Amino acid sequence: MIVSNFLGTLILRFKVGIQMRKLKKIIFRVTFIITILIFLMFGVQGYQLNRLIKRVDEQIGADRKELEDSKKQLNKLENEITKMDTPEYIEKIAREELGMVKKDDIVFREKK
Repeated sequence: MIVSNFLGTLILRFKVGIQMRKLKKIIFRVTFIITILIFLMFGVQGYQLNRLIKRVDEQIGADRKELEDSKKQLNKLENEITKMDTPEYIEKIAREELGMVKKDDIVFREKK
């Protein structure tokens, strides 16, 4: 009887040991799969973040170019305004567009 109780206890411990090993394997596999999924998630997020950064950098470049073009146009217009305030420019416009002449100018007219 003692031997049979001893064998029964051994068999029971053996079965419990097998079940514990199976449980440990399952826990390891689940942990491994969850770890892989987490790494995949971070990889996808990193890729999307990289794409977003690239689009923002491209937009910044386009905006800088537009700003530079606007500055050049503003500078050109400021120079034109400064030029328009000179007596020489006013005289040129008066002569070319309004047909005005100075007091001492000699005017030649064509016969029609």
